[in-house]
Amino acid sequence: MRAVHRFGTQRGPEEQKDTLGASSKWLRRRVRRAKLALSEFQESAKDRYLHFSATGRQRFRALQALRELPTSDLLDHLWDTWTQANRKFDDRFNAWFDRSVAAAAQSARSVRDGQAQELWQKSRLRLQLMRWKQSIGLSASSAQGNDPGKEAAPRKPARPVDTGALVLLGAGVGSAAQGFLGPALFLSSWATFRVARRFVVQCIDAEDANRLFRYAPASLQRRKAELFAQLHHELFVMRRIRAGDLRYIGRPGDKSWQAGMDPRNDHTPITLFDLTMQSVAAHPRVHEWVGQTVRAVAEPDKVVYRMHEGISEVYLGWHVRGELGDAEVQVKATGSVVDFIYIFPQGRDHYGLQPEGFVIRPNGDSWSQNTHDLPRFMKQPFGKHGGKLYLDRDGIFDFDYEALPK
Repeated sequence: MRAVHRFGTQRGPEEQKDTLGASSKWLRRRVRRAKLALSEFQESAKDRYLHFSATGRQRFRALQALRELPTSDLLDHLWDTWTQANRKFDDRFNAWFDRSVAAAAQSARSVRDGQAQELWQKSRLRLQLMRWKQSIGLSASSAQGNDPGKEAAPRKPARPVDTGALVLLGAGVGSAAQGFLGPALFLSSWATFRVARRFVVQCIDAEDANRLFRYAPASLQRRKAELFAQLHHELFVMRRIRAGDLRYIGRPGDKSWQAGMDPRNDHTPITLFDLTMQSVAAHPRVHEWVGQTVRAVAEPDKVVYRMHEGISEVYLGWHVRGELGDAEVQVKATGSVVDFIYIFPQGRDHYGLQPEGFVIRPNGDSWSQNTHDLPRFMKQPFGKHGGKLYLDRDGIFDFDYEALPK
């Protein structure tokens, strides 16, 4: 009777020959690789030996030439060499110092003008951190056996409970176990607030209103769209304040706050048109599509001027033209606050595609963003008629220009 293995039958002679042949091929391949690596190491060691020997002979000949010089000439030579090295060091240090002072002054001006976020985006420290993060991610993927050529799997959304919340919760539990109820309550409340804040911010960034209001009462469910848009705006303003943007820093009692709440400073169609044309004519991205000289083709053909809940609202839409092409401009103002200025270039780009619209800010800011990157609940002033619900519309006002008046 043939003996059997624990997990299978005994292999036949053909299978054993195949196994031995594969093992011998693997061994020969390993031996060839080892010989190749040894030959490369010998060649590199020989090249290094020749390099170091040539450098050593050159320095030895230089020392012999110095020994043959008289003492006075030798001292003069050493003094000249030291003087040249000192001057080169001074030149490099002075150039580095001038560059550092200029960069510090530019950074101070950027922070003063409220461009701290743009400064951080262009800083060398951020680039080094991004390279370090990419290297860490690449090493982690290599350690897990992933192929760098394959497309990475979609990242899972971050969880609200992070390391900081776990540390606070653990400290609270430890304090409660030791009998310190006051610190335990404080640390537990801090951890709960941190988790809730991270959950809300993640839902807003993902534009997932259903997840945020999943367990909300019916009264809040009915106002879900309004509340989510307000939370999105508050998060954006908070981030701009943390970035050092002085335009979003103010409190009741300041002159800027009182001026913004004064109805005498509300925009009218004329003032809003003038402010928008100044901003459009000075924006660099508009220059790329329209040209350096931007002029209005005609007066605004879309105008809405109304009072909504006691606050004046102005909606305007018109066309501008330059030496490169045309574009449609739309803008909205609520009281004295101007919303984004929407720019829709007309025509085709160099690929023959319809260029995408973008938004800019007033008062000569160089910032811009594509319209598809805006939140879903942020509508442009005017859109095309499509017979959709307001939630799915492109604009606040939809007109059907083909409908005949009754």
